[in-house]
Amino acid sequence: MKKILVVGIILLFIGVVIAPSINQSVVTAYQEDDLIEVTTQACGITAYKDTTVKLTREQYQDLEGYLVEFRARLNQTSTREGAIPIFKEAVVELDKYGLLPKGMSVERAQKFVIGRYQKVGYERLIKQPMLRNQMNLSNISNIFCLVCSVTDTTISVGPIYRLIDYIFQHFLDRFVKFTDFLYEHGFTRISDFLVDIFFLSVFFGPIITSLNPFPIFYTITLGYYSVDGDTQEYFYRAHHGWVATFGFNGIRIIHDQPLWGNLPFPVIESGLGYEAGYFPGISGFTGVQINLEGRTFHLGSALWVEISSEHPE
Repeated sequence: MKKILVVGIILLFIGVVIAPSINQSVVTAYQEDDLIEVTTQACGITAYKDTTVKLTREQYQDLEGYLVEFRARLNQTSTREGAIPIFKEAVVELDKYGLLPKGMSVERAQKFVIGRYQKVGYERLIKQPMLRNQMNLSNISNIFCLVCSVTDTTISVGPIYRLIDYIFQHFLDRFVKFTDFLYEHGFTRISDFLVDIFFLSVFFGPIITSLNPFPIFYTITLGYYSVDGDTQEYFYRAHHGWVATFGFNGIRIIHDQPLWGNLPFPVIESGLGYEAGYFPGISGFTGVQINLEGRTFHLGSALWVEISSEHPE
């Protein structure tokens, strides 16, 4: 009887020790299955690595709700200046979920999203009414603009584009510092001349990139085509969602229609062993890209946005 009692006590002790660990494993597994993985990428700068966080269903639903509220506030905005604080507040909100690139502070992220170079271009062009009247921009295109979007998962450029973009951003930083130095020391005309030449080159960018297989700026695509290997038949698929821009061409909010990139750049090929092409729609993008469940959220600024409701030929 004593032996049975001793064995029973031992088994009871083992059960008490093991049970919590089993329960903990079950709970952990359940929680892992219920978490949603969200990844943030810094676009247009190479100093910050991607961030991946796991949100609970409740957190993810809150984030989705905020994006709806964010869009509603933008719909009520009438100027680019009015959109800036909304963009900055969005950075603060993303930080609450840990969705800023690794090592990037809120203040740095806000400056990064607003985009210094796009702002400089916007401010210079807005003071040139003659040039503004001569430019033939479509109703849904924009330049030197803030841009945000929620669309089907998009394709962004590869490492070669990032290398070119890094070199270009480095050149821009040195260029701006040099022109600022000239301006501060009285060489106003020389500084203005150099800046005008630079921004003029931006408009001739399509000619240059048409001869170059790689667009100069960090590019985001909208819409793509694929080719059937047997029949060689082309299949086109648009992206859907919404895109809002605030820039030189005013406020352009596009939704409830197919979204196709319509920049005069070479189509970005898949490079995955099958024939497919992706249409560039946002060029010179600087900001954050957040990969949600089957969708992509972009928040930042761009040199040029050109979108069409019909697929390019």
